[in-house]
Amino acid sequence: MKLKDVKNLKQIKVLGKTYKITWYCDDTPADDGRMGYTDMRTSRIYLYQPLTNDSAAEVLVHEVLHILNETLQVDLAESDMVRLGSGVTAFLLDNGVLP
Repeated sequence: MKLKDVKNLKQIKVLGKTYKITWYCDDTPADDGRMGYTDMRTSRIYLYQPLTNDSAAEVLVHEVLHILNETLQVDLAESDMVRLGSGVTAFLLDNGVLP
């Protein structure tokens, strides 16, 4: 699988469940500086539209880690997910899965 342009994604599947992706274009990211967030109740991932494709990929991976963390009850801290997200994104880029 190769994702040509993360910013064209409308939905993804995580552990068999479909999550719709909403790109938001407010003047600023979320009040707390987030560039993305996931609403588990509605199965929707929100990503900040002005991000570059590479940054959007990293934020999407980070949000997927939140989904896995909650669904699998792993109980990772936010700082763990930030580091893992960077590592997983680098792995995907290095192996041509992400552009």
